[in-house]
Amino acid sequence: MTRRVCYVSGTRADFGLMANTLAEINRRVDLSLGIVATGMHLSDRFGRTESQIEAAGLPIVARVPVVLEPTTGLTTARAIGTMVSGFAEAFDKLQPQIVLLLGDRGEMLAGAIAALHLN
Repeated sequence: MTRRVCYVSGTRADFGLMANTLAEINRRVDLSLGIVATGMHLSDRFGRTESQIEAAGLPIVARVPVVLEPTTGLTTARAIGTMVSGFAEAFDKLQPQIVLLLGDRGEMLAGAIAALHLN
């Protein structure tokens, strides 16, 4: 049985820390990796770094765009709400057995909330 693993990535920084681990998961025949890209990865201002994920040969299975500007508490709170909804939709469709999250940013909080409620 192949286990579906979903990694949530919002920045070049978290992706860089996980790149080797994600590549190893992607090589395994007993695991199926899918990356949900959000946040700065999808922003022109931050260089659309989703291209780095694709250049590494890793599959982006969903994109959850969010508004990042202006950088205020209200914008961040709204973005977390948008991401919870977007991740819930993605996880419901993808049905991962494992959701990986790294970091202490809003993307990871939103991913954890969505994953928790979808078991």
